[in-house]
Amino acid sequence: MIAFLAILLVLCLAAGAYVWYSGQNTSPTDSLVPDDTSLSPAVSQPPVNVDPNAPVSVSISGLFLEVAPGSTQNISLKTKPGALCEADVFRDSNPDQPFISYSNEANDRGFFTWKLVMPDTALPGEWYFEATCSLDEKSGYVKQNFEVIQNASS
Repeated sequence: MIAFLAILLVLCLAAGAYVWYSGQNTSPTDSLVPDDTSLSPAVSQPPVNVDPNAPVSVSISGLFLEVAPGSTQNISLKTKPGALCEADVFRDSNPDQPFISYSNEANDRGFFTWKLVMPDTALPGEWYFEATCSLDEKSGYVKQNFEVIQNASS
């Protein structure tokens, strides 16, 4: 029994020494710091290869539900690279006339981004934006409701 306890004690000491020694020879942040290539912006990455026969889908990458008059909101949509996207902002009480319109081509990673600047004159209430992205006679559509809220200073 004493021999068993002695062997167990030696094994525990050896394991403790191994853990201590391993900790002395490596930087604790080595596994936490990504290499320089992973920090480069997505713009420098190669274009996404997409099947030309794939449908054009559109999804919202940034979600917002409230906007104040005079504020800026970044909108980012993910779609097929090279798709032409058209976005319109409407007030629910006037769905026939876009309040703001914007169009641009999705980048080579498939992102269509724009800044929605709500004018100071935007009336509080229910609003929405809709976007259609098209490429090679195929298209996708997305709609997002949001509310223009009263400024705290008003």
